[in-house]
Amino acid sequence: MTGPDIDTHVDWHPDPPDDKTTTPEKKGIWEATDNNLRWDIVVNQDQKQINGATVTDTIDDDQSFKSVQLYATHKGDDDKWKEDTPITDFKYDFDRNSKQLTVHLPDATDQTYLVVVRTKRVDPLAAIPYQDTAFYHHGDVNDKTNGATIYPDHSGEIIGKTGSESATNGNQVDWEVKVNMALATLTNVVVTDVASANQSVDLDSLTIYPLVMDAHNYNDGAATPDKAHPLVKGTDYALDSQTDGETGKTITTIRFKHELNQAYVITYHSALIGASGNVVNNVKIVADQKKDGQTATEVTVPVSGAGATVEGIPGAYTVHKTDPHGKALSGAEFTLTPVNGGNARTVTTDEHGEATWQNLYTGQYYLKETKAPAGYQISPEYQGKGRIVDLTFKTGDTDQSITVVNEKAILPHTGGWQRAIALLIGTMLLALAGWLIVARIKKAGEVR
Repeated sequence: MTGPDIDTHVDWHPDPPDDKTTTPEKKGIWEATDNNLRWDIVVNQDQKQINGATVTDTIDDDQSFKSVQLYATHKGDDDKWKEDTPITDFKYDFDRNSKQLTVHLPDATDQTYLVVVRTKRVDPLAAIPYQDTAFYHHGDVNDKTNGATIYPDHSGEIIGKTGSESATNGNQVDWEVKVNMALATLTNVVVTDVASANQSVDLDSLTIYPLVMDAHNYNDGAATPDKAHPLVKGTDYALDSQTDGETGKTITTIRFKHELNQAYVITYHSALIGASGNVVNNVKIVADQKKDGQTATEVTVPVSGAGATVEGIPGAYTVHKTDPHGKALSGAEFTLTPVNGGNARTVTTDEHGEATWQNLYTGQYYLKETKAPAGYQISPEYQGKGRIVDLTFKTGDTDQSITVVNEKAILPHTGGWQRAIALLIGTMLLALAGWLIVARIKKAGEVR
């Protein structure tokens, strides 16, 4: 007996498990290693059969489209969507005018997909959050993803500085300058560092390393110096340092010779000159594409002064330059150098005949006159290394001075007895020469 035909195929879809949802998901990740904004879009979590499904994503104006990838995905035990099999034959369209990205998903499948969209920041120096929203289209369904926001760490940071008293040397401060943490593209970069007078910068300790961003802590902005590849002075950057004679501040200039598109760290040490108090460093940057308000930072480091080489409080020392009659002389150049080592500071006397050094500390110094005013000569005691001066500064007595007298330079007269003697000697020498010539000729005749 033949019964009725029975269709044993049933088009049945179970309800999705509790960990699945019909709403597409989206999340943002800051990929600092590659300077990318990554947007993860998960669709078809309820595993419905799909045909003609698409994902659209309009890129905001503060971003530019870089790439898109498609993966089959599943949620792991850690509740995160995994990049399973990469789908290589999918199609996508990107309209450069509307900045809309359209991703065409494979047909005839119930697979859950992960769409990975990467964008670049248009202006890395803009300290702003980045947002993105996508849509999942399947048949008559147009589902909007939950919006995602990325806050890239160090956005807008072009220069920053930290300093700390050395844990192993109480007479040293360790400084660190971070350049271009925003990962912008900068050209003609010049970093200027100004150190206070109570420290002596050790240029031999200055090193510049590239910073490698931590790929596993994207949003934290963690970075590690790449000490295997330090920049080379003369090839990658130029270094110059000058000490201001009057204030004692050290101005160090670093000029990068190449375009910067990653972060760098500059490290160096300075030796303390004061016994206690604060050391101050100010650093600024000038570069093409810089943003106002992001170019300078000042750091103050309190120091205990353990092991400091000089005690006391800062003071000033003034040289009064005069002639033997007390007339003030301008244009005399003096250099003051600590006997126990340190930066030489050169000052020129002004119209009042004064040259002043500020921010000095108790100790011995070489005072040397390196250039006398026109028409005057340098006293022997201020030549060579110079004269040793003992300076002591204390509360209520922070100003010391000395008077240095210049004698007129002795120049030969164009007339007078000096010239007469010179002429007499010359005449005698000519007469002697003539007599010798005559005697030689006479002797030659007698021989014949």
